[in-house]
Amino acid sequence: MRRWMNAWKTENGFTLLELIVIVIILSVLAGIALVIMNASGDAAKDAIVKADLRMLAAAVKVYKAKEGDFPESLDALLVEGPKGYKPLLDELPMDPYAEITEDDPSIYYNYNKTSTEVRISSDKNGAEFIRIIKK
Repeated sequence: MRRWMNAWKTENGFTLLELIVIVIILSVLAGIALVIMNASGDAAKDAIVKADLRMLAAAVKVYKAKEGDFPESLDALLVEGPKGYKPLLDELPMDPYAEITEDDPSIYYNYNKTSTEVRISSDKNGAEFIRIIKK
């Protein structure tokens, strides 16, 4: 019987101080992981924007080659062309940086056509853009 009593009296386990140190270490590691994951999300968005802008620029150039002028908006790439060719895009890509507001509910890339150029840009401060100069 004494053997069972001694088995209950032995202290196996961690002290409170050891548990607190482990919790602090895990918290620091979790914080570092969150920072790294957030940075990789921005890098992924930047890669998406670059690929989308290149694809839109190519579609706009094809439209110009077929029609003789740039489209008035990106929506023109979604419909059958006046000369009977198929739509250049099935759907417009969404801008991952688009901020939806009441004034501008658009989630797509910005498209500006002037007399000298066409500019397709993202909502990320306009930092990512492609400019096509009219010739």
